[in-house]
Amino acid sequence: MIEIWPRITAVALVVAVGGCTNTVRSLAPAPPPSEIAYEQVVTDPIVNAFASVVSVRQRRSTGGNLQVQVDIYNKLPWRKSVDYRFEWMDASGMVLGSPASDAWMHQVIEAKGTVALQSVAPTAGATDFRLQLSGAD
Repeated sequence: MIEIWPRITAVALVVAVGGCTNTVRSLAPAPPPSEIAYEQVVTDPIVNAFASVVSVRQRRSTGGNLQVQVDIYNKLPWRKSVDYRFEWMDASGMVLGSPASDAWMHQVIEAKGTVALQSVAPTAGATDFRLQLSGAD
């Protein structure tokens, strides 16, 4: 009976120590999106200081009009605002005037957040666009 106690003690110790392991996984914050330069996006120095363009997507709608989406990332830890407008050009580079392209829109971008600015060309004849961004606050 005395010989069995050292074995029981050894087994209990192995179980106790083995059950105490703890795995901790720390999650680092995701890196900010990479900044991409697009010639269709025109910004002022204020916007350049806090925002970056992370993607530009475009396609044709079923009616043939060009649609674009530009994703803008706020690099700062507090919310910022931008004013923006899309201008549309035809194949020769001429601006296609429309009430939509003449109007400036306002957009708030949350801290470290991304917004998608979207627009649809006023006619199917539009082949390119320019997005103008201006600091609003």
